[in-house]
Amino acid sequence: MFQRKGQFRDAFYGKLLEQTPELQPHFDRYPIAKTHMMERFMMDLVKSASTGTGIADLATSFAASHGKFHLVDRHFTACEIAMKHAFSEVSQDQSSIPSDAELNFHMFLEIVFHELRKAGQSAGEAPATLTAYARR
Repeated sequence: MFQRKGQFRDAFYGKLLEQTPELQPHFDRYPIAKTHMMERFMMDLVKSASTGTGIADLATSFAASHGKFHLVDRHFTACEIAMKHAFSEVSQDQSSIPSDAELNFHMFLEIVFHELRKAGQSAGEAPATLTAYARR
């Protein structure tokens, strides 16, 4: 994924905006989101999963930092689909990727997006605490 991050990013945003065209203006206003923000989120996600700092904490921070976009459940669903699509795109014809990697990534995303939806709902109910991810 990180070796082919440009392809991953393009596949992700292409699929996301195909499913949720109403989000396009946000990316027009914040073009930086299509570059290093995606990479930063993925790195933070991998780091939180590998160090045990907690995906729920990362999800809460993400929800707080993205509250201004008024994301709803279907946006998270579209994002999850777009992530899975992007992984499939970059892993095609890659013999170095283990055969179960895509399945594992999809299962991992199920957990991540469950936490993101939960955090997004909580952020809508009460003011979110400004965390490290939200301050970026």
